[in-house]
Amino acid sequence: MLTKHPLQRLSLAPFGLTTALSWRRLHCKPSMGYRVNQERMSARLWEKRNRAGVPGPWPVETIIHDILPGISGRHRTASGDFEFCGKPYCTRDIATLASVVQWLGTSGGQNFMDTPMYRKPKGYTDAKEFTLKLARENRTHNYYAFLVHRCDQRCGGRKGVFNCVFSGRTVTERDRVVVLGLMRWLGSENGRQYLADFRARRDQAWKDANRRRRRQSERRRAA
Repeated sequence: MLTKHPLQRLSLAPFGLTTALSWRRLHCKPSMGYRVNQERMSARLWEKRNRAGVPGPWPVETIIHDILPGISGRHRTASGDFEFCGKPYCTRDIATLASVVQWLGTSGGQNFMDTPMYRKPKGYTDAKEFTLKLARENRTHNYYAFLVHRCDQRCGGRKGVFNCVFSGRTVTERDRVVVLGLMRWLGSENGRQYLADFRARRDQAWKDANRRRRRQSERRRAA
């Protein structure tokens, strides 16, 4: 797992710069054959779209330097622990964004992303969809504690990938604002195009996996 940005890489969001829990999920081996690792696919697409040389502003750059200052001036990133193409960034922000984007590849993330809002509040717009969904989830439990969980000493003695103790004490105000910034970006035109591209890649990957499974079954029957 990366703990700081490897500046020799060309992506602002390099694969592996994430939280410890998300890293373990990335390397969780499937229990059945022909399974599509959607989390890994989501993480790879995020890395690709944040590479230097990709046309247009990078998602991370837009979120950190455009959306966050719009939420509050005190969230402007004037300095960080590294610079990328002349702009400052914080490693924790990069890991937070990568973890949530990776989570979109899980069944829970797919449900969050694809399920429409049937009860739309007054003043609803498509740009607010994901921020409203996040607010809805936070009414029943601390969703931030789950999305950007940082393992501490209470998680150390537990076995397995998912046996962590989720607590809001490991989540900072900055983490919450970064997640909110991501939700706002997902509701934008560029964010929705990103989700559409991910869905297309996901659906094609499952078609290819099912095709390989059928071919293997046919070979076994013919043997």
